[in-house]
Amino acid sequence: MSIKDMREPHEILDEVKDEESFLLFVKSLFADRELHEGKSKDKVSFTEDWANDSIRGFLEAAVAWAEDSDFGIH
Repeated sequence: MSIKDMREPHEILDEVKDEESFLLFVKSLFADRELHEGKSKDKVSFTEDWANDSIRGFLEAAVAWAEDSDFGIH
């Protein structure tokens, strides 16, 4: 499946239920991020929909979100 044929991550997220569907979701994230590589950042350092340029930044943001929102509940 090519990048342009890949579904967007938000279209796949609710379907993650096992290893195979998780890997499809991660591949979709990768493909979406690849489309944004090299584009300029806005005034708050976003590259369109992407806020993190490194796995470290992504993981730090994910932990902060989970702790601050009780995994999206609050």
